[in-house]
Amino acid sequence: MSIWLLLNQSIEVYLLMRPLAVACISGLAFLGSICAFLRVLRHLDSEVVQPT
Repeated sequence: MSIWLLLNQSIEVYLLMRPLAVACISGLAFLGSICAFLRVLRHLDSEVVQPT
């Protein structure tokens, strides 16, 4: 996407869109890792044997 923007759009559009795209992708990756981590914690918690 970055190369396409650089070659097909003006430099102003490139300088505006690239940081926004990077921020969106980074945010989605962050949320994905948090969700995966919470899922692992739930899975581990369900395996723990509760003392009776």
